[in-house]
Amino acid sequence: MRKIILGFFFFMLLKVTAQDYVYRNYSALNELIAKDSYHHENGELFVVGKTTQDRGFLSKYDASGNLISVQYALASALSSFNQLSIIEKYSDTTFLIGGRKLMELSAQAYWESLVTLVDHNGNMLWTNTTNFGGVDSEIKDITVLSNGNIAIVTSRVNQNQSIIEMLDPSGNSLWSNLFSMPVAGFTLNDLVSDSNHKLFVCGSVQEQGISAGIVAKLDSNGTILWSKKYEDLYQPNFIQLISLDNSLVIANRGNAGDLIDLVQIDSTGVLIRQLNLPSAMSNFEEDALKPLCKVDSANYWYWLGGSFGSNAYSLNENGSSAINESFFHWGNIQNIEQDTFGITMLSNGPMYGIKNQTIFQKHFSISHADSISGLFNFCSYPNVENPIIENSIIQSNILIDENSHSASSPTFIGFEAIFEWIQEPFCVEFLGGIEEQTLSISPNPCNEYLQIIGFENQAYQLFDLIGNKISSGTVPYNNRINTSELNSGSYFLSIGNTISQFMIIH
Repeated sequence: MRKIILGFFFFMLLKVTAQDYVYRNYSALNELIAKDSYHHENGELFVVGKTTQDRGFLSKYDASGNLISVQYALASALSSFNQLSIIEKYSDTTFLIGGRKLMELSAQAYWESLVTLVDHNGNMLWTNTTNFGGVDSEIKDITVLSNGNIAIVTSRVNQNQSIIEMLDPSGNSLWSNLFSMPVAGFTLNDLVSDSNHKLFVCGSVQEQGISAGIVAKLDSNGTILWSKKYEDLYQPNFIQLISLDNSLVIANRGNAGDLIDLVQIDSTGVLIRQLNLPSAMSNFEEDALKPLCKVDSANYWYWLGGSFGSNAYSLNENGSSAINESFFHWGNIQNIEQDTFGITMLSNGPMYGIKNQTIFQKHFSISHADSISGLFNFCSYPNVENPIIENSIIQSNILIDENSHSASSPTFIGFEAIFEWIQEPFCVEFLGGIEEQTLSISPNPCNEYLQIIGFENQAYQLFDLIGNKISSGTVPYNNRINTSELNSGSYFLSIGNTISQFMIIH
């Protein structure tokens, strides 16, 4: 019987070096949605996200990609729901996490933004909350200045107001400014700093139902030096910006179609170029919040797509894509990081998948390889399509109102240690229309042997729960695999493109 399935292709561990990995993470209790990741220089990987029950999580992995711990942000008397969506390096031993928590016991429930400093063991050192006084707020970005201060941007949902606040290394507020416009749909989404502690911020504004992207430059005290609007028929919505040697690159999500992907300007706001890139199938559920990642002062990654496929492009400051450094991935890419140690990718999987009559919930995968070609060994495919360069955006000056805002102060919330997830060393791929041969095994749990139905003379491999290969061989004529010498516990049996989990109890 033919089925529409989400196939999980097993990658050949023997062909991959010890530092390369790909794992799928899921929970039997919660659907998991990853939002951002941070790859530490020592190889450890940290991922933040949320469950479908709106509980923020922080997961930690060792240099081989093995899951070490899972922690959920603690609930409190006033807040039982929270989300974590941003992670940013602060120092060699600490990083910043941004999110929000639902304040339920007020006159009217509302979301309150938070940013917290966390050490590499997952201990929260301080937390700073941004409160708009009973109105939903959402942290949009965090950036660390060279002097150790921390700039955050928070938007007041449906109120046409945003706050930019500067914190010292202990989480105390140095200044807090409120920005607004007397029109609908004003929001600030992202900010970066330069070597002189100047800030560049991007966002969008709507006037008479027509959207435009906006960019502003601020001094170190939060005063606007200039602000500009960028209009086009496809209604730009600027969601992220990064700084290169001689320019700023801005990621766009157009409100009338995705025909403008990247806008490049100089440090004074003058338009340099606009890039349009071939995109994957559009399905923007839980789309990447930040689809740009800076590699160095002249190169960066950009990705776009959705739950059933994403295109990723390695670009330089001239707007050119390097040969064999763009690819297609069956999954919703959330983050790509490239450094001297390789490339790390975070990707949410499709919503549901059928495998051996098991419905898998939302999940995410982490992948690391020492090169692009190494990444292709997992579940990505080279893409040689080049960007189309156009210059159709109209630039003009705008006025953003600026007022002082009451400063926030550090508070404390913690993490609750939970370890309930499952990791599998498999790539997540969407295929469809594939005939699946069911892998049937018995007894389960087993003791002396595992009986397999079919698959005679085919190669098999056994793995433990964290992906270590335990044994391998060929299915014998009696279809029995000896398990008497293995320790009691849970294992995975892989034959061809099929996988089944079983237990051994002696």
